[in-house]
Amino acid sequence: MTDKSLLQHIRAGEAGGPKMLYDRFAGMVCGVCRRYLSDEEDVKDAVQETFIRIFRHIADFEYRQEGGLQAWIARIAANESLKLLRAATLLPTGSLEENIEVTDEEIEDMEQLSPEELLQLVRRLPEGYRTILNLYVFEEKSHKEIAEMLGISPMTSASQYCRAKRLLLKMIEEQRAAGVH
Repeated sequence: MTDKSLLQHIRAGEAGGPKMLYDRFAGMVCGVCRRYLSDEEDVKDAVQETFIRIFRHIADFEYRQEGGLQAWIARIAANESLKLLRAATLLPTGSLEENIEVTDEEIEDMEQLSPEELLQLVRRLPEGYRTILNLYVFEEKSHKEIAEMLGISPMTSASQYCRAKRLLLKMIEEQRAAGVH
């Protein structure tokens, strides 16, 4: 079933429509929330809030093309995850003026990991680092946009992103030293 026909079922009030939408997108929503949140209870809360928001606003969604519904839902999941982080005050607020460089070779080390291995390491990052890394890498937000979203300076966003990359590299080195990979 296409996104367009799924939306038509839901908007027509057909009984199975909401369940079909949930079944189709629950895994993706859970994955987005896990990129931001390390605690499984928080992930469950964010997933639940995401679907509540989806069903409240599904009538407002304007279908333009296949894939648009998934993008809209992913954006809601990211926003709900960020709300939870803000509520727990786990996001960075200070200014970190240092610039931490990461070399091309170190980036290549990250690229050698499988997506599953990288996700496991990202989930071990402190909340603030993980949030900024997700927004910059996966949501493709600029440091200026991240700063506006989180109420921090663009320099803090850039610095936190660099620190997150540095910490990921340290985790990769530790895994390799322990013979894991």
